[in-house]
Amino acid sequence: MKQVSFADAMHWKYPEWVIFVVSADEHQGTNVMPAGWAMICSSRPPMFAVAIATGNYTHDVIVQQGEFVVAFPTRGMEEDILYCGTHSARDGSKLAQTNLETMPATVVQTPLLRKCRINLECKLVEQVATGDHSIFVGHVVAAHVDPDAPPNLVNFGDTTFAVARPD
Repeated sequence: MKQVSFADAMHWKYPEWVIFVVSADEHQGTNVMPAGWAMICSSRPPMFAVAIATGNYTHDVIVQQGEFVVAFPTRGMEEDILYCGTHSARDGSKLAQTNLETMPATVVQTPLLRKCRINLECKLVEQVATGDHSIFVGHVVAAHVDPDAPPNLVNFGDTTFAVARPD
């Protein structure tokens, strides 16, 4: 065992799941951002947490709106993940440049993403400042599953994706 920097150690953690964090406001409409730093943080009540950099547009929208949707992208969405991860909603709609489609949520105002295997509607319950990121903890107020969707994707820390579990 050898001691290395934190950044070097984190190269060894992959693969990790990749999710979409969906937010919406009256200025830019629906925004989609891929994230890897996310986790289930409670089962009773159901809660899901995601870490988002403080300078990101998504960060500001979640603070303002108090809600977000977590969607698990599936095979075939690799290019959408890369596009949404390299462009900002401050520069215009990401949805217009991708194949992503939305559908109405049942509890929150933020829409769901079609063709994702899982969509979780979340109401913000806590924001924890953690250096250059905030951890947003959302109470899952509705959960949706598309059992016919392709398998979820995992990321290998760059532009390489694979299915999390073959069908």
